[in-house]
Amino acid sequence: MSPRKLSGLQKQVLSFYRDVLRAARARSDPEFREQIVQYARHELEKNRAIERKNVMLVEHYLRKGRKQLKTLEEGSIQRISNFSSAKSAAKGTG
Repeated sequence: MSPRKLSGLQKQVLSFYRDVLRAARARSDPEFREQIVQYARHELEKNRAIERKNVMLVEHYLRKGRKQLKTLEEGSIQRISNFSSAKSAAKGTG
């Protein structure tokens, strides 16, 4: 049985994930590098159950992730908690 062929959007998601891993390797603080990798893995696994047909939702998360990656690459983020604090504030827990 051959593996399922990836859609263009799935390829974009995997490419984005590799970009995040590259950005993590570019950081000098090993603890922060590990936080970046763990956060990326967590988000990928959390959203893995999204149906392939739900293109709008996948694109939304991809745009959101790219914005976060850009912020990370600009150096204005020092800890991953800066990303998650916005979620906590929106939920009223932060």
